[in-house]
Amino acid sequence: MDGSYSFLLDVVLCDLIGFPQSSWSIYDRFREEFSPILTYTKFKVLKDEFLVIRPSSFLDENCEGLAALLGRLHSLPLDGIQVSGGGKQKRKRATEAEDSEAGPSDSKRKKPAVSTQETVVLDWTDL
Repeated sequence: MDGSYSFLLDVVLCDLIGFPQSSWSIYDRFREEFSPILTYTKFKVLKDEFLVIRPSSFLDENCEGLAALLGRLHSLPLDGIQVSGGGKQKRKRATEAEDSEAGPSDSKRKKPAVSTQETVVLDWTDL
């Protein structure tokens, strides 16, 4: 996976939900609301992220148990990205600290850590 996801390229999901002929919305956990999925949209996939979609014509009251599901998902320890601010400054300070520790022959460029992410599927149908 290249860190992005396109509904249009997911043929199996498109067949199941009738996308793009029917309109769907995706839950944005940062804004805590549903936003329409545009046909050619690609989404950035964050580590430990969850994906909740619903027909665009539905409202919260049309989706029984949705508030409870989203509450449970928000309670999960999501390591991918923090909602609180200050991350940019923390990264800058960490980089400055690493640069000051590097010796004259040490490269200041660091190779990105390669990690594998295990996909976990949770069944929340028994709310």
